[in-house]
Amino acid sequence: MAFLRAGEKAQIGVMIKSNLKQYISHWGMRLLDQFLPPRCLSCGVGAQDSGRICPDCWKGLEFLQGPACGCCGFPFQYDSGITGSLCGACQTKRPAFDRARAAVRYDDGSRQMIISFKTQANAGILDLIADI
Repeated sequence: MAFLRAGEKAQIGVMIKSNLKQYISHWGMRLLDQFLPPRCLSCGVGAQDSGRICPDCWKGLEFLQGPACGCCGFPFQYDSGITGSLCGACQTKRPAFDRARAAVRYDDGSRQMIISFKTQANAGILDLIADI
C-alpha cells in the first residue's frame, strides 16, 4: 500500500471534486434539455445540442476561404501570388489594427446570429463563434 503526501492527497481531492462537478453539470444540462429543448442560435427552431445552430442555418453560412487582404481580410476574387497583398481601402488608408479575419461572410445566413451575439450577450453564441 502506497502512502500519499499531503499535497498529493489535496491534488487527488481537487481532481475528484472537479470530475464530480463535470458529471453533475452534464446530467443537469441533460435534464434541463428535457424541459427546455435546445434551440438554434440563429433561427430558434429545435437544435440537436444547446449552443449550436440547426443544419439549415449551417448550410446558409458562407465560410470565407482563399486569398484575402493581408490587413482587413477582405476576400479577393483571385490570388495575386503576393503574400500580404492589401485591398484598395487598406492601401488608401491603413486601419488602426494590424490584422483582422472573419470566418463567415456577413450576409443573410449569418446576420441574425451576429446580431444576437451583439445584443443578447449569449454565451452559447460566443462558444459557437469561437468553435467556427
